[in-house]
Amino acid sequence: MSMIFLTSFLLVLASLGIATSFSTFSRGIKPFLQPPHTTTNVLLLQATITNEVQVEFQPANVFITAKVGDPLSIVAEKANVPINYKCKKGECGTCQVFVQGKWIKTCQTTIPPTTPGTNYAVTVKPFKEKAKFFSPQSFLDGVINNGLGVVGFITESAKVDGEFNERMEREKKIQEKIEEKKRLNNNSSK
Repeated sequence: MSMIFLTSFLLVLASLGIATSFSTFSRGIKPFLQPPHTTTNVLLLQATITNEVQVEFQPANVFITAKVGDPLSIVAEKANVPINYKCKKGECGTCQVFVQGKWIKTCQTTIPPTTPGTNYAVTVKPFKEKAKFFSPQSFLDGVINNGLGVVGFITESAKVDGEFNERMEREKKIQEKIEEKKRLNNNSSK
């Protein structure tokens, strides 16, 4: 029972970054690590003694060595793996990545100890880069779109050209009637 407690205690110390202190007094603890102990506990202790974890970013297939307790966001930045961020407080969930069967927030996660020989696998959502303001394709699309608009305007105006002239004649007659009424009103008020 005390062996499990001691192992757990040492793991907590290592995750808090006190692994260097652990390695200095590990010789004094060796007698306590005699059987019965589990292979997993010993492997975790070895991982925390080295204090390094191999981090694997997918789908980019990028590997980087990080220390236990390093922020995952900084490790991703060092590995040149783009991750989308908004609030960097863990509130929005934009930076979520898939680790060990669950989605976690990159900005709120630190590298945990792992057993030697295994990677801390992180699957990152695809990152969409911002488009250039004027790409050659967008310029070409704009020219084509504007050209089609001009062609449409000309063909539609040719169809209704006769109607336009009729409307202008009606507008002219209405304007003449309005001016005649104004003259009549001015004459009657005098």
